[in-house]
Amino acid sequence: MAENKSQGKNNSVAGIIVIAAFVVFFLGLGGQSSRLTCKHARGSSLTNCVNQAKLLWLIPLGTYSINSVVGAQLGSSDAQEGGTVYRVELRTPQGLVPLTSVYTSGHYAKQNVVDQINAYVQTTDPKPLELSEPGMLSGENFFCMLIWLPIAWGLSKAWGGVKSLFGRGESA
Repeated sequence: MAENKSQGKNNSVAGIIVIAAFVVFFLGLGGQSSRLTCKHARGSSLTNCVNQAKLLWLIPLGTYSINSVVGAQLGSSDAQEGGTVYRVELRTPQGLVPLTSVYTSGHYAKQNVVDQINAYVQTTDPKPLELSEPGMLSGENFFCMLIWLPIAWGLSKAWGGVKSLFGRGESA
């Protein structure tokens, strides 16, 4: 009996470790975000931007300049699991420059970034435009993760109940 209680505690610890690993995996793989700062070039109608990419909002992945930005668009791709994934792409005379290297879900957050960039390049506002492109960690995706965590916890508890009904496969 005492052995079953310690085994139950070990299963709880293992469950917590699995959930923590899932959260780190989710944040690590999809946690690439971009901080974009755009300014109008002095005496010109051109807009120049600097993109700073970070992993988990802390680890710098690099900073690079994007000159002569004329607008932005929402790039899209078909996801392997079905559906569509997106990324923000800046339009320059040389071609498209993506803000992140990956396509992720979160259409509305990315479309908002595109709309703000397009509005800014049409103005002569001397103030810089500062935006964040959240990558996979958009509000939509974070909310979905928060919904699935209690569901996963409930399913693990239900599975534990099913296993106990069948004696965990142990012989008496």
